[in-house]
Amino acid sequence: MKNKNLLSAFTTTFILSCISLFSAAQSSVDTIIDHVAEIERISAIGSKTYLTSYIFDSILHITQNQISGIQVKNGKTASTSATLQDKSMTLNVNIKAWDRFFLQPTISGSSTKDFISIFSGDKYQRTLTGGVNLIFFSKSTGHFDSTDRIYIHNVLRYIKSLPPTKEPNELKDVIGNFITAFDIAYPLFDSMERKEFDFNSTDTSFRSRLICLEEMYRLAPKLIKAKILTSDWDQYYAKDIRDHIEKLKIIREAHNWDKIYQLKYKLAKYDSVQRGAWWTGFTYFWFSGGLQFNQAINPIFDSTAGASKLFTHDDYDQFFTAQFSINFLKSNNSKGVNTWFFPTFKFNTQKIFNSDSLFTIQKQSRLIVGQDTLNMVNKTTSFYLNDVQRKPSLTFELPMAKYWTDQHLGIDLSASFTFLPKFDQLAARAGVYIPITAADKVVIIEPLLNFTKLNKGHLVFLKDQLAFGFSISVSIPKFITGG
Repeated sequence: MKNKNLLSAFTTTFILSCISLFSAAQSSVDTIIDHVAEIERISAIGSKTYLTSYIFDSILHITQNQISGIQVKNGKTASTSATLQDKSMTLNVNIKAWDRFFLQPTISGSSTKDFISIFSGDKYQRTLTGGVNLIFFSKSTGHFDSTDRIYIHNVLRYIKSLPPTKEPNELKDVIGNFITAFDIAYPLFDSMERKEFDFNSTDTSFRSRLICLEEMYRLAPKLIKAKILTSDWDQYYAKDIRDHIEKLKIIREAHNWDKIYQLKYKLAKYDSVQRGAWWTGFTYFWFSGGLQFNQAINPIFDSTAGASKLFTHDDYDQFFTAQFSINFLKSNNSKGVNTWFFPTFKFNTQKIFNSDSLFTIQKQSRLIVGQDTLNMVNKTTSFYLNDVQRKPSLTFELPMAKYWTDQHLGIDLSASFTFLPKFDQLAARAGVYIPITAADKVVIIEPLLNFTKLNKGHLVFLKDQLAFGFSISVSIPKFITGG
């Protein structure tokens, strides 16, 4: 039979969990045992640990959904994501390598015009990138009031001291009686749609099967209440009901039914207390980085290329980029504010051309119309007069984000500058973002203000140094740090 949604009440949840437990891998049982052991360890007298690691991970999962979309694109979260930002598009695929370490294969494309040009634009105005991001989540620390910790630990120790519940044995007897009744009544139940019966018959065998069928209907409400049977269980074919009965037999006959039940009973109560525990706030840090291979095509003036190629040749600039970040989170639960800092170092080996040295030429031909002579533009191209020497650069960026949990609104700020081979490219960014959560997916929308070349005093601010942008990110978090 098919199980419907679980009830929120403890007992119902425990029983249904036990049904799936016996068909699951032994690792599921091991996880239950490990979780119970961890709870009893952290709640021991004298322990300074407030919550178990897996409960803390669920809190971190929520904060990961509240990071700005740009940082999702930059590989700061353990999530599979697709991000559209200004004139670029990025796809990250999240893979959990082991425990707290994640790999993210990433591909992206960017254009100097718009993101559509990544696929169909001028080959000289786009860069294609492929690589991998690395994310490592560290151990966590939390700040909390000692009176809160003492109270919660006392509650956890009280739960540990409770005597075993008697309900599993009672339900086990109901299952056993239901199975016994079904085994006898099955021929009657199976023939109900194919054979006519005289229910006033005094045949001993028939009366016995009829009594057992009535017994099944008497016991069924208890199993329905426990979500072991659905309310329409008797509307299925007899064969389907028999398959489900076989599963019930496995549950009844399992030698560790009581032990597993008691563990799950305790675990659910433990977790209920932990998830309802009040905490003031915590700090957390993790590491992220990445290495990418890129290709951009630059047009270079070449007097030997001929007029057909407008005296240019293609320079394929294949270069590496890399980045490393130490990411900090400060969560203030009492004020409903999460704040992140992502200090980042970026290494780049791309050739940097001066835009002032980009020239545009046209190939023209004459068209005579009557007494007029017109110049027709057959082809236009832009090129740099000379190739440039590759000079690796090192940039420091300090992004930060702040999110208000009650208002469901965040701000994203950043400042950066290149300090090798020289101080240059002072830039900044400001944005407001809104995460929209749907099931396990998060959509983050963010309008942006981009400030570039702020160290160039001769430029016109509104024309040359300020640009409006946007970011749309769709992520599917898979934040599982172990435990």
